[in-house]
Amino acid sequence: MPTFDPFVADASDFTPAAVRAFVDEAIASRVQIESTVLELKRSQAGTNVVDAVAALSNTDGGLIIVGVDESEVEHRWLGLTRKDIDAIVQKLHALIPGAMPEVIPVALVDDSERALLVLRVDADAVDRPVILNGRVVVRIPGHTTGATRLQIQALLAESTNRDSWAGMPAVDLRGRDMWNPPAPVATEVRAYAGVLLPRSVTGTRYFGTDAVRAAESFLDESPFPRHLLAEFLRPWELGETCWRITSSGSNQVRLRTDLIARKAYRPPLEATAQVFRAGRQLEVVTAVALHAEEENLSFDVAGLRELLLSVVGAATGISRAVAGALGPMVGLREPSVGAWLGGTPGLPALRIDEWKYSRAVLPEQRTDWTFEELRLEDIGIAAIDSTVMTWLTTFLFDMGCLGFEPALESLELPTWARKLAHHELERRSADVAVVDAPKMGQ
Repeated sequence: MPTFDPFVADASDFTPAAVRAFVDEAIASRVQIESTVLELKRSQAGTNVVDAVAALSNTDGGLIIVGVDESEVEHRWLGLTRKDIDAIVQKLHALIPGAMPEVIPVALVDDSERALLVLRVDADAVDRPVILNGRVVVRIPGHTTGATRLQIQALLAESTNRDSWAGMPAVDLRGRDMWNPPAPVATEVRAYAGVLLPRSVTGTRYFGTDAVRAAESFLDESPFPRHLLAEFLRPWELGETCWRITSSGSNQVRLRTDLIARKAYRPPLEATAQVFRAGRQLEVVTAVALHAEEENLSFDVAGLRELLLSVVGAATGISRAVAGALGPMVGLREPSVGAWLGGTPGLPALRIDEWKYSRAVLPEQRTDWTFEELRLEDIGIAAIDSTVMTWLTTFLFDMGCLGFEPALESLELPTWARKLAHHELERRSADVAVVDAPKMGQ
């Protein structure tokens, strides 16, 4: 039976026995004295509960459990009345409405009129700093205290960057060293996905074996880039796609494909992926290269759309797989993504052929293009395609194209993407059915 972890458990798992066992263990090990993420309180007195919520919001989040007398053993479980709980919730709404915690009442087994109140604070879900009565408070081991000037400045800087790529620095896709050894390419498409990991996983500053294997497993089980090769090779020539780790360290891993093809010469396409972590920052970069010596590798807008869908989908999938291997991802925001299209100087890196609604020819001196960073609504193929279509629309307008919108909107998803969208829809429908299913005994 899995261990109950109140920091990430579903609210329905907060049973009286589970919460009591957690609190008893915390008191016995003096966690509540030394922790910055747990506070126990007998009851509400003035703004003590609101102070605690504000402090955890400005630090690393955590739990406040009200209705517990940690100095007692036999009479430890005091509980609160419904009126007490309502009063606490009303005061939170009145004083810090933008930092409301998750409210989880847990009934006492021996007193149906009283309950413990668990307040779960997600520091990633609030706009910081949280200001209470003109003060900014933070949590230090054992108690709440006023924030220092440097702490307030850090919280303000974080708030300023909140709507950017999760406060992370911009990624230089063009200057990134992706190929070792380098190979001549006619066209290359790169993408990144960046997420800010929840504070609950910041205790570990390295990847670990599970995270590295998660990246490798995701790629081995995904169709990337095999589905792209189908355009250039016949089914009996495809062989197998195998990803291998080319290098790894405490906070980075690089992978590249080996295509075991049934042809004597190198396939016209290669792919690579890089994963980096710096504290809470997780960054994934994927790339596909089309070799220069292959003929007839020019592609139209539909082909560019498929390439972008493929590399962005791989980057977002790897980011979610690696994040999941690092720990519970409660509160994880959807990734921000960007892309780059280019090639080796002197080669036709940006050719777009057979686009009959286009009156523009890309300038010969232009050898690359950067697609702006956007945040995904979710990591499903539909949301990724919506982002890609936004990129393509902007790209074509900036290239001087007019009248292309109807044709762009009429493009169908590639077959592999349609299948993936269908599977995602089935999975979500199944999840809804499970949630809506009547509970046993109802």
